[in-house]
Amino acid sequence: MSGYRLLVATAACLAVLTLSAAPGAALEIGEAELVSVGLDWVTLSWTTDEPCAGSVRYGFSSADYDQVYEEADSAIYHRADIRGLNSGIAYSYEIRCGGQTAALDELSPGWFQTLNEPGGEFLFRFGTLNDMHIGESTAGLLQLGPIVLTPGFTWPDPQNPYWLFSNAAALNGASDAGAELLVIKGDLTSNSWAEEYQAYLDLTAGYPLPIWELRGNHDRPGEDGDLFLSMLGLESSNRSFEYQGVKFILLDSVDPLSGAPSLSNQTMTFLISQLQSAPDTPTLIFLHHAVRVPAWGLGQDAEKLLALIDEHPQVLAVLSGHSHRAAVDPYLTADGRVVPLIETPSTKEYPLGYTIYDVYTQGFVQTFHRSDCEDCRAWQHITREEYFGLAPTILLGPLEARCFTHRFDQPIEGGGDDDDAEPPPAPDIPPTTMDLDQGDRVCGGL
Repeated sequence: MSGYRLLVATAACLAVLTLSAAPGAALEIGEAELVSVGLDWVTLSWTTDEPCAGSVRYGFSSADYDQVYEEADSAIYHRADIRGLNSGIAYSYEIRCGGQTAALDELSPGWFQTLNEPGGEFLFRFGTLNDMHIGESTAGLLQLGPIVLTPGFTWPDPQNPYWLFSNAAALNGASDAGAELLVIKGDLTSNSWAEEYQAYLDLTAGYPLPIWELRGNHDRPGEDGDLFLSMLGLESSNRSFEYQGVKFILLDSVDPLSGAPSLSNQTMTFLISQLQSAPDTPTLIFLHHAVRVPAWGLGQDAEKLLALIDEHPQVLAVLSGHSHRAAVDPYLTADGRVVPLIETPSTKEYPLGYTIYDVYTQGFVQTFHRSDCEDCRAWQHITREEYFGLAPTILLGPLEARCFTHRFDQPIEGGGDDDDAEPPPAPDIPPTTMDLDQGDRVCGGL
């Protein structure tokens, strides 16, 4: 067996060993998750300790499972993307495989309700990725100063590192989902090295959508200067653009020396100028760091940002990364508006995905999408053990933080309340097609 095939086989064996059943034991279903729900679709996932072809029975009640989703092939990592549902309807379901039924728990409660449209005219769809950590070699490494609390998780094939296949799958997924543009909310790289930026450029070369990047703490200037700007061909790390009547403001929230969260005078001046110059233009603000989270938020600078949101009613939402988790903090402004402060999971580790936004004149729909490829499923299973096995609680978070409908306090002008425009359907996600040969790199954290 060649060295390459041995590495791939080793990865598969390491993942399967944790699932293998004892001889003669009944098949066990584990890790069942209600991953995502949309207007007319739902995604479920689970594992089994032996290969089997699973199924999902579902219907309007547990006493009436009148529809069945069936897998075509046997597997140990299972995924069901069920389409054609009705919006705003509650469904019950059960997961079955090998004659066994998955147990119900908080992550897979046996029921869900599809989302409703916010109302008004559909305008456009865009996607976000964050925390790609290109060049990283260890995921989930936890340190307290010099003390290593957990050694993290690695992938044994340096020719196909986890950051490569996970990010490629996310990029492809966002494009295939019908996004019209993509915002990457920081931490493109692990160490802000030239070869990592080059790997990013190679990975996104020929990508069919416009991409707008933010700086993350892992992308701060180093000994070789500000490679985030120079290698991406940017004049500034604070930028803005308009699309379909909505203003996108991209902020640099990184202290250039320490990487700590910080809204510099330059960033605040830029933001104030952008908000004052377009008071009637609906606006989305993007930055790498979360706003008012004690451990990793903006700290005292959060109050400066929130004060500006209070003063500028055109701000619809603030979208962040950095925490690697799904979370929504509904900020109530001084005049009674609700502005969601949104955090989304990393693309390079559990729960492994990207986020899609359907923007309407009266609100938006956010849906998290788990990236899919053969290696993605194994890596998702492995990194599910991050944070001492608490990754589902910490990173996946509650369903309502991943998938929800937000209605604006004031509709966006220019569209009717009842228009024929509809969002494109959520497609089946094909395996990743992007490829890039890169060696192993050093590890990184948040």
